[in-house]
Amino acid sequence: MKAAIRASACAISALALFSGILAATASTPAYAVSNTPDTNSLVAGPNCDGMSHFFRHDGTETGYLTTGGDYTGYTVYGNKLAPVCNDNSEYVYTDPTGVDETWVWGEGTAFGDSSVAGDTCYIWAYIPSENAGAPNARYDIWATDNLGISEVNAPAGWHWLFWPGRNINQENTTGWVYFGEHSVGNYPNIAITLTNEATAGWEIAAGSVAIHCV
Repeated sequence: MKAAIRASACAISALALFSGILAATASTPAYAVSNTPDTNSLVAGPNCDGMSHFFRHDGTETGYLTTGGDYTGYTVYGNKLAPVCNDNSEYVYTDPTGVDETWVWGEGTAFGDSSVAGDTCYIWAYIPSENAGAPNARYDIWATDNLGISEVNAPAGWHWLFWPGRNINQENTTGWVYFGEHSVGNYPNIAITLTNEATAGWEIAAGSVAIHCV
């Protein structure tokens, strides 16, 4: 009798597990589901030429340092006809006052490209393997009408879309990280910012970012 009860319980557990798998599958994003950028994602960074849209803004003009350990593939991910990124990344030592350089990546009309209004954009960031050790690297994704560089530290008029749900510990993370996706709404531009979040004495580094808007 106990054997029959155990068998029945196992069958119920297996059914529950299978139902859970089906439910998880149903709720999985239909498009970007891994830490590898989608083919034809646009890659921007301090190490990329051509279609790259990357810049920095530092209210204190503390400067930045160049290092390696970044993505070395194509500026259009998976497209061998596109230029190749050259491995350079940028970093600064985090300031005890919490005032650090802000890095910005973007896509849209502010860069002379097509508007991303109405699109859903998928975002990945490459965490460099060199001089990247900040335990609280803060990435945020914004929709904007105007990508004026003076607005970076205080993005008046920018519309916050999302963040990855956690700060990134660059000390134990290397390579591509999928952040998520969001509709841009009626805004023609999407931007990703990286800043230090309340940590000092570490090296915070900016590598490449991949953006795929569809």
